Amino acid sequence: MMLCDNCHNREATVHLIQIVNGQKTENHLCDICSKEKGEAFFASTMNLDLGLEQFDLSNIISGLMGLMVQKKDEEVNLENECPNCGMKYSEFKKSALLGCDKCYTNFNSLLKPVITRIQGKMEHTGKMPSNQKEEFTNKRKLVKLKEELKQAVTLEEFEKAAEIRDEIKKIQNDF
Repeated sequence: MMLCDNCHNREATVHLIQIVNGQKTENHLCDICSKEKGEAFFASTMNLDLGLEQFDLSNIISGLMGLMVQKKDEEVNLENECPNCGMKYSEFKKSALLGCDKCYTNFNSLLKPVITRIQGKMEHTGKMPSNQKEEFTNKRKLVKLKEELKQAVTLEEFEKAAEIRDEIKKIQNDF
């Protein structure tokens, strides 16, 4: 059992590793000291079945949202809403849940830095509903083919460009 670095009485349950300007520091704190120091910006919930604490992902994401767009809040109208579902940005910021797929487009400038920080990139590579998989795959393939077409034309490979153009038309006709 590791004791809290702050009070030296209770078991350390929060382990913080920070790297600032190449300097690594580690802090091991108990729940009480962690909350007093404000180190845990997210809330945890109790799992009643197991009796264990687990972190609520929406609280973590909304905590990151608060940290990352704090400076932008002065410029951002928190009452901006998605015209498709009516979700307000302020509601999203509290819950970290979007109302519909159009929210990604409508709140793109605010979501992009958060999603990039969490996932590393904006491109979705995970699971999706089976009824949307083919459409998504075709859209991704079209983007790739258009890039290849542009490159083939630039390199004056016109036969290859014609083949790519025909493939693009075939996919577009299938939509």
